[in-house]
Formats: sequence, structure tokens, C-alpha cells
Amino acid sequence: VGGSRIRFCRSGKANSIEMVLVDAEV
Repeated sequence: VGGSRIRFCRSGKANSIEMVLVDAEV
């Protein structure tokens, strides 16, 4: 999951926060 979080952060998209939260829950 850590890798996914980093990938979303790199994207720098506005939805990056939502994506990270979803990954964290899973």
C-alpha cells in the first residue's frame, strides 16, 4: 500500500487525498 500512496502523491492531483484515504482504509 505504501507504494500506491507515494504514486498518488506524485500525481499531485486534487483527488490524490481521497485516493490515499481509500488505500489507507483498505
